[in-house]
Amino acid sequence: MASDELHVLHTVVSRLDSAGIAYMLSGSTALGAYATPRDTAPEVAERYRAMLLALSQSERIVMACGLFDTARATVLASLPQGADEATRRVHLFLRTYGRDFDPELATRIVASLKKSAGA
Repeated sequence: MASDELHVLHTVVSRLDSAGIAYMLSGSTALGAYATPRDTAPEVAERYRAMLLALSQSERIVMACGLFDTARATVLASLPQGADEATRRVHLFLRTYGRDFDPELATRIVASLKKSAGA
């Protein structure tokens, strides 16, 4: 469940609890709140997990860095052609980490990125 949806759900549930109103989550809301999506057969998931655990720590770090590099390249490739350095930095930050920070701090980080890029 997306963090925004989870925040709204938490707010609604807290207010219902405070008011003493009984409620029940059902359908996709319950699925999103309580379930872990499983689209991989359990035996395949276990084989994959065993394969990852068989790697050394340094191999796993190299793999994670490669995944990050791919994600970064994907974000940068999605930007308009000719975007300036400040725009590239801001979009990369927002798409990679934007939801990890409260809005006030994210705004300060964006301002700092623009300043350091000379914008």
